[in-house]
Amino acid sequence: MAQKNNVPVQKKSYFLTLLVVILLAAAAALLFPRYRELRKAETERAAAKQQEEQKKRQIVELRQENEALRSSPDAVEKVAREKFNLCKPGETVMKYDKPTQDTPRR
Repeated sequence: MAQKNNVPVQKKSYFLTLLVVILLAAAAALLFPRYRELRKAETERAAAKQQEEQKKRQIVELRQENEALRSSPDAVEKVAREKFNLCKPGETVMKYDKPTQDTPRR
């Protein structure tokens, strides 16, 4: 008689084990897409944070350049020469092309 009582207990434990496995699989199937979305959002957030830091550095550089242009005639002259190709009266400007990879060196 002891064996007959063990059979239903074994069936119950198998059933409970199977039920737990099915529930875990269902939970994993439901949570895995959310986990991937979370990882993607974290990656995008990190990229946006890096871009924000880059823009902040750029703002600092532009403010420094702006201040230099407001206070230094030499800075204004440098920008006029480099960006706008301006020169003082009587100066001769000489420009050289940068050598390309295909140009052999002598």
